[in-house]
Amino acid sequence: MTEKQNISEDTKSLTVGQMLKQERETLGLSRADIAKKLNLRTTLIDEIEHDEFSGIAAPTYIRGYLLNYANYVGIESEQLYQVLDKQVSLPDVQLQSFSRKTTRQARDHRWWIVTYCLFGSLLLMLVLWWVQDRNQPEHSDFSEKTVEELIVEKEHNAQLKIDDAMLHQSTTEQQEPSLAHIVVQVDKPCWLEVKDAHGQFLLEGLQNAPAQFELQGLPPFSVVMGAPENVKIYYENKSFDLSGFLAGKVARFQIPSASNK
Repeated sequence: MTEKQNISEDTKSLTVGQMLKQERETLGLSRADIAKKLNLRTTLIDEIEHDEFSGIAAPTYIRGYLLNYANYVGIESEQLYQVLDKQVSLPDVQLQSFSRKTTRQARDHRWWIVTYCLFGSLLLMLVLWWVQDRNQPEHSDFSEKTVEELIVEKEHNAQLKIDDAMLHQSTTEQQEPSLAHIVVQVDKPCWLEVKDAHGQFLLEGLQNAPAQFELQGLPPFSVVMGAPENVKIYYENKSFDLSGFLAGKVARFQIPSASNK
């Protein structure tokens, strides 16, 4: 049995935090070194090594932090997940993210139902008004104005309505912002969060690889990723430059950036 096989057998009895701590100490690194490399708090590294995940604000961050830590100290993701699946406190982390997405979809579905009901009610009222208007007898009073004057006045009022409608349409088109498209390509497992200008989550959680996501929303998009070297982004069919972000460090940025506008 080789030395690598012996190490793998020894880690079976360790928790995720103990395994990460053991590899860190083997490399001669301190918690501060890991925190600086991953752009995290030193106290957070200490909590991870003691398997204390309750202090992490969002449960979906946990797997991303663990994966980045493991990659840095040389632990393969499959080995990390094998140990992680044996721990009781984390299996439902991925389910929480899915549940949040399902709840949001249900809320959006109810909103569309209410919209359709309102639109149907307005359409019914318009039909009833039109039927009642046709059934009423027309009474014309020409005592004060001639037929020619009434025709000219009617055409003038109709033209005013057309002009107002065109002006309203032009103003509405200028005010309505246009949506944009963004494509996210994941080459290796990476934690990702993408929100549009309204704060609506378009993508959230640990993404397995290989995978590709086509997203649409109101720009600018806010992006947070745990391992930028594992991801490619295309904004409006153009590649978005991620070369300025360090591998293994959490990257936070907006699309389009000032240089891409």
